[in-house]
Amino acid sequence: MSDSIITVDDCSYDTEKFTAEGKALVRALLEADLKLQEASVTVSIMQAATLTLINNLKTHLTEEAKVVRNATEHEE
Repeated sequence: MSDSIITVDDCSYDTEKFTAEGKALVRALLEADLKLQEASVTVSIMQAATLTLINNLKTHLTEEAKVVRNATEHEE
């Protein structure tokens, strides 16, 4: 299969035969897909970083800093 083949709804198309606008849409689609993959990696990294930061923060939590609330207290 060539790089100029794209499949849409189970049909394959030769993008070399597309109009200039069609080719631009394919390039935009490929760029969007790449950005989505990069964003997925970034989300995974940020989730891991958040868990690490929470675990590090836990070493700084003290009884002295703990907030105790009454069971009958209503928050507004």
